[in-house]
Amino acid sequence: MASDGEAGHATRHFMINNSIYDALRRVYGGQVRREPDNYRGYSDHRPDLALLLEGTLKVFDLNS
Repeated sequence: MASDGEAGHATRHFMINNSIYDALRRVYGGQVRREPDNYRGYSDHRPDLALLLEGTLKVFDLNS
């Protein structure tokens, strides 16, 4: 069931998002942001992750 505690969608999404964020953070340091506050200039919804890489902004949304 999608809303069932630790097996539910929200928990899976949170855990996967954190794992990917941690991996990107180890490689790119402070260039990666989790659920950035300043997304309104480039998106109509808050992305899960944003990465500024060599002057190019890359945003990621997870489907878990």
